[in-house]
Amino acid sequence: MGLIASSGMLIPKKGLSARARDPYARIPLDNPESPPTTPWEVEMPRLQVATPVTLNPAPQRVANTAAGEAPRADHQRWDELAARFGAPVTYQNIAAQTSGHILHPDLPAQTLFSYNVLVPGPLFHAQYNQRVVVRFRNNLPLVGFNGFGRGEITTHLHNGHTPSESDGFPTDFYAAPKYKDQHYPNIRAGYDDFFETAGDHRETLNTLWYHDHRVDFTAQNTYKGLAGMYILFDELDNNNENAAPPAFGLPSGEFDVPTVFQDRVFDEDNGRLFFDKFNTDGILGDKFLANGKIQPFFRVRPRKYRFRWLNAGPSRFYQFFIRDKTTNEDLRFTVIANDGNLLPTPVRDQTSVRIAVAERIDVVVDFTGREGHNIVLQNRLEQEDGRGPTGDILPPNEAMENIKFMVDLPFNGDNSRIPDNFRELPPLEQVAVERNFRFDRSGNWTIGKTPRALAYDGKNIWVANQNGASVTKLRASDGAALGAYAVGRSPIALTFDGINIWAANFASDNVTKLRASDGARIGTYALGDGPGAMVFDGSNVWVANQNSNNVTKLRASDGAALGTYAVGKVPAGLAFDGANIWVANSQSDNVTKLRASDGAALGTYNVGDNPLAIVTGGGFVWVVNQFSHNVTKLNASTGAPLGTYAVGDAPAHAILAGDSVWVANFGSRNVTRLRASDGVQLRSYKTTFQ
Repeated sequence: MGLIASSGMLIPKKGLSARARDPYARIPLDNPESPPTTPWEVEMPRLQVATPVTLNPAPQRVANTAAGEAPRADHQRWDELAARFGAPVTYQNIAAQTSGHILHPDLPAQTLFSYNVLVPGPLFHAQYNQRVVVRFRNNLPLVGFNGFGRGEITTHLHNGHTPSESDGFPTDFYAAPKYKDQHYPNIRAGYDDFFETAGDHRETLNTLWYHDHRVDFTAQNTYKGLAGMYILFDELDNNNENAAPPAFGLPSGEFDVPTVFQDRVFDEDNGRLFFDKFNTDGILGDKFLANGKIQPFFRVRPRKYRFRWLNAGPSRFYQFFIRDKTTNEDLRFTVIANDGNLLPTPVRDQTSVRIAVAERIDVVVDFTGREGHNIVLQNRLEQEDGRGPTGDILPPNEAMENIKFMVDLPFNGDNSRIPDNFRELPPLEQVAVERNFRFDRSGNWTIGKTPRALAYDGKNIWVANQNGASVTKLRASDGAALGAYAVGRSPIALTFDGINIWAANFASDNVTKLRASDGARIGTYALGDGPGAMVFDGSNVWVANQNSNNVTKLRASDGAALGTYAVGKVPAGLAFDGANIWVANSQSDNVTKLRASDGAALGTYNVGDNPLAIVTGGGFVWVVNQFSHNVTKLNASTGAPLGTYAVGDAPAHAILAGDSVWVANFGSRNVTRLRASDGVQLRSYKTTFQ
């Protein structure tokens, strides 16, 4: 959703734009109401098929950082796949902010994020066993983008069987003017086990899509335009309805229609695209787009069509019916695929199909004999907020309408067919281990008990279980579990005061004090909004209250509150230098220095983008800047900057050990070691293996 506290917790606020609504609009009361638009005023465009280009410089196995490529791991099996399948087909897809987009004649032209000036982006037609490299170049601004979205990208081919370095991991983002070459081998899963056939044919995927995946901003950037479709053809589903069996002969060419569905809301005063960043339930729109146009019409011939329907979100589900208003009946159609895979057998004679967010459904619809009829694609699934549909199906006269089909083009033949069988799916493996996951919500989504923070008491390791409202004590020598102890909701930070363990309970707005020897609860103490990071100064426990933008000082002996002190926006990290408390203010891009004895503010010092963690030692302060992928070194006595040093992607934590600063890079999944004296990078260590 984009608004996120640096501890990883979505800040639990509701939408701010409360306005009276039409009770039949079926979108939340706290959304604005879009200006009126007339349906069926504009024709639905077909997605524009991407054209291959020659890339200069040519793509290569190793990231070409000297030419402006963003850092990445080497392309896996690059030489091996080149030897077997030849050179890749190459494309360029440029993310940029572009103006003049007409979504409906009744609304002003919109300034959006686009790929190659297209919203939705280009449609890729690819073939199995034909490699593709797409150069995703970022030309987006980092400022001046009309209120929402972020000008950093990382592009994910959704559902693709893709190497990790080209998968668009959320924290592998990069800013303009960098690019990244993403390698799509277009081979099936099971490549090594089914080497002769280049993968397991039962794992064939056909209807995919790509979208921006930038951590914390996926919804905003996709909503603003960064999405498109990617179609894979093979020897059976081959884009040729005239091909003889065993080819499937499904509708092809003009009659194969990828369609991107999105709902949007527009400011009622100026007609501009609107996104409520504070609505963590998920925004719903009252305007329904197909291929970038609001309630368009689409001209068809009286014959079979294959529609590849994508729900590009961000929050609405669809239950689609095709209503013939001339005969007052729902057309029957055939469902042939979901989420990329063709089904083993077609599901015929359906009158509706449900599509969740990011899901794809392929259907075949026959318009034979419907010339001149009034045919409308309707969504009849009731949904009152972004958390999901109610499950109720609306009557046709209350449905939300998406596309009008005009059967007014002349018949020119139809050799397509729907075979009785497609491909088998691989069998499900027998269950070897059963695990239970609890999905819950406390201002954000949580899964399982979610170990979140650690503390060491000299003998034992203490683990904060964010979704378990508990802490676990493990014997450090052998990891044996010695006990689990209830605390408040969403404990996300721990500290040890020499005798007791303190847990900051983010969702309960308090801290819990446990005796380390036996886990007995000593007390619970109320704090500000969203307590997170903690540090012990030898006598007192300091707690950063993320949502109230302050820190609280508690006397460790009895938990008495000794003071609350204003700092910057969303304080995320704390450290003690022997005399002062240092606070990393993640949304202010600075750090605050407080005198530990009385909380007096001694200075505020600018650092990098989204300072998330802080560590002190040797007269210096090291600040981890997550979004600028570096650390800043400050003089602890004066706050003067001594240097900024590049590390890996999305650094999240640091410790000082001996003569080195160690930085954990969440995005690049490695650890960087810097020499503390001068910041020289000594080495980078992988923490995961492919």
